[in-house]
Amino acid sequence: TDKDGPPHAAPFTFAIDELTVNWTITQFNNTHAVLRPAVELEPGDYTVMVYVTDSGSPRLGAFAQVNVTACH
Repeated sequence: TDKDGPPHAAPFTFAIDELTVNWTITQFNNTHAVLRPAVELEPGDYTVMVYVTDSGSPRLGAFAQVNVTACH
């Protein structure tokens, strides 16, 4: 959670490393994104690192570890 207020908060941007080929991320709104598998996954636990930046000047960002469990 970003405790900054405007203009150093939303809208946020979300990105995954280009080497993370099994996942895609799509901006949903100013504060959320949707993470989807790009391929069918085997059941199991996965970790995806997502880089989140704020709208401040300068823009500040950090990695967030997203844990995903694929079930069938």
